[in-house]
Amino acid sequence: MKKTLIMSLASNAPGYIWLSKTLIPEFWPENWRFLHCLGGFFVVYAVSSTRTHSLRFLFDNAYSRYLGKISYALYLVHGPIVHMLGFWLVPWFWGWTGHENMFGKELGWGLAFAIQTVIVIWTADLFWRLVDMKSVAFAKWCEELVKERN
Repeated sequence: MKKTLIMSLASNAPGYIWLSKTLIPEFWPENWRFLHCLGGFFVVYAVSSTRTHSLRFLFDNAYSRYLGKISYALYLVHGPIVHMLGFWLVPWFWGWTGHENMFGKELGWGLAFAIQTVIVIWTADLFWRLVDMKSVAFAKWCEELVKERN
């Protein structure tokens, strides 16, 4: 299944149909990104503006801090992995679970998502350790050289 077919199946999901027809402006170029941005904004706003600490644990734990450290690497590697693996895995799992009914469709998507998530985090961790941290160390070394000469 091609990317456009997967996107057209997503736009027919229950609930998403109503949201996409009522909230997304018609002039918006990639309408599927609009709801992602809106949702991200509301989650961050809700967590940061709560008076109690009931929601802050989502961002104030060891796992979240680790994801914050590798966030740039996650940003860099998630797109290529989703395009190389995800657009292949979802239809493959749908062939196994079926996508004629909601349960098979969501089960196939969930299995593909679980595999992709593990691979994306592992790849981002490798990139962070092997490229990002060494680049930061090199930049600090260059900064010290410049400071010494001035």
